[in-house]
Amino acid sequence: MLSVISAVKGRPDVTISSFNSIWQQASNINNIEHIVVCDETDSEMLYILSFYSKFCKDSGLKFKYFVKKFNSDQEYLYRNMHRDYWNPIAMQTSGDIIFGLCNDTIIDTVNYDIIMEESVKENQLKYKHNYFQIRIDDDWPKEEKLTTVGFDYCSWIILTRPCLEIFNGIAPMEISSQGADIFVASMFSSTNIPSVIDLSDKIKTKQISVQKGNYDDDYVQTERPISDSNRREWPLLSHVLYQKKYYHHKLNNRILQSVFQDELKWKK
Repeated sequence: MLSVISAVKGRPDVTISSFNSIWQQASNINNIEHIVVCDETDSEMLYILSFYSKFCKDSGLKFKYFVKKFNSDQEYLYRNMHRDYWNPIAMQTSGDIIFGLCNDTIIDTVNYDIIMEESVKENQLKYKHNYFQIRIDDDWPKEEKLTTVGFDYCSWIILTRPCLEIFNGIAPMEISSQGADIFVASMFSSTNIPSVIDLSDKIKTKQISVQKGNYDDDYVQTERPISDSNRREWPLLSHVLYQKKYYHHKLNNRILQSVFQDELKWKK
């Protein structure tokens, strides 16, 4: 099963187009689930989600949504996109592949689900493990990424299920907002045994956002959590992320254990 997860706020028009593309472009809608989390403060989106949920239920589509609540304005100000939104719903999934789809993104490729599933099976047999990041075309030029960070990455984090054990979700909770996609890409690019499945030439998405210049200004773009560098715990968190490389070692160890266990089974 493919599990699509989305953290949503604002952009109701684009959000519905994004959600519809999940089902319209899929080969087998019965093998897909979609799990969403929405801010308690976004009453318009919650109203839409209540109707969308009923539509999915009547249509036999696997869809459910959660409402994220905060106890105070201060807690909301210091919210963490991965700890508070993305990771909790990732852990609610049941699929073999977890696809983090932002609500400003539309899937363009027909049969994207089959392409992902078949590619994972091929690479699992080839490399004897199942810790993979899948990269697709996120509608940003590769040349721009290479110039900015020095390597290619995908803005949408897509992982095989065992990878959830690494972060207790799809991204490190030490990164509160922007940058998780780049950090995750750096991890999977540097494993001892290959763990990246590059489908950027096979699966296309379209982003409709202020950054792309094809969407009007909206409050979601400017209302971001307090940046990591301004958090009191940041010296400790950055030590975990960048100096000791805790997650890098954890991922490599899991992959190596899987390969060795597979070899032992084969010898028996």
